[in-house]
Parts: sequence; structure tokens; C-alpha cells
Amino acid sequence: MTTQRYHRCKHCGNEYIYQGSGEGASDYNHQDWCHDCYKAVSDALKARPRLFEGRYQDIKEAPRFASITPDIVEGWDIENAAELAARDRGPKDERGFRRVYSPLFDMKGDSTNTKEVVGRGVFQGIKFLVMRWRNSDRHESTTTWMEYDLQKKCFTGHQWPRDQYPRPSGLNTDPLHGNVLPTFDKNDVTK
Repeated sequence: MTTQRYHRCKHCGNEYIYQGSGEGASDYNHQDWCHDCYKAVSDALKARPRLFEGRYQDIKEAPRFASITPDIVEGWDIENAAELAARDRGPKDERGFRRVYSPLFDMKGDSTNTKEVVGRGVFQGIKFLVMRWRNSDRHESTTTWMEYDLQKKCFTGHQWPRDQYPRPSGLNTDPLHGNVLPTFDKNDVTK
């Protein structure tokens, strides 16, 4: 379903139609700026190179997370699920939620299970994306959102909330949110 509504541009004050998502949305569709102002901003920023963006990094590649094993992440998930279930039995305004990811499928009938697990202890509040194939005992990948230096082409080791980073560039992105998705090959046993 596509929703369109009238907005007033926060820069020029012009009234315009904003479309949240879906087919037919303008290339210069923004919830705060009219099409002309957003186009002017986009054109002006094309001359300025992006320096950093947020990307998922496998925790095996980040020294900070060297102590985390799949068993630890599973333990966090079980503890978080128990707390979430307890909150769901409480008052409505204290209920939690879980992010749901759509699975990948292969031609043999297998699919992935992807979930977001919030760390505990010294990793309290850090979100980890866990992906595994359902018909396999092998843990596939655990990643976390990290700062990526576009000039040096490497991760910096810094973490900030995801909404503070520009949308990632590149081909392997989630088209709805612009997130760079972790990639893995089910048949690659070197990982």
C-alpha cells in the first residue's frame, strides 16, 4: 500500500506531496524538504565526497569482539527473549518488540534464520545480526553495525547508532532501508 500526504517544506515553506514508499515515488522524495529543495541539496552534496558510512562487519574480523562465540550470542538471545516475554505480560506501554527479517532460500528447500540479538555485560546495548541456515548446525555469521572509512576502505572500529550514519553505497544493500547486508555462501566451508 502506498501512502501519500501533504507536507510543508521545512526550508522554503512550499506545500508538496510526500510519498513514504512504493511505486511512483519521486527521486527527490523527502519527508522534510520539497522536491526542488531536496534536489538542490542532493546536487550540492554530489561535489562533496562521502568519508564514512555504516556497514555490517563480521565480529570475527573485529578484535573488540574476539571473545564472543556463537554460544554466548545464543545465551544472550535466550536471556533477552525471557525478559521480552516478561515485559509482554506487563503494562502495554512497557512491551518490547523484535525486529523480523525475511529469510533467504536455496533451491534445495533450505532457508536462513536471521535475527537481531542485543548484547549483554560489557557488550550491553550493542546489536548483533545473527544469520544461520535452518537445516544446518553450523553457525553462519554474526555481524554488527560499524563505521566504515570510504577513503581508506576499512572499518574504523567505532560504533554509533545506525541512524547517525549515511546510507551505505554498494550493490549488496537492503533496498528498503539501504543497509549493507552481510553476505555468506552456505557451501563455503572456509568461513
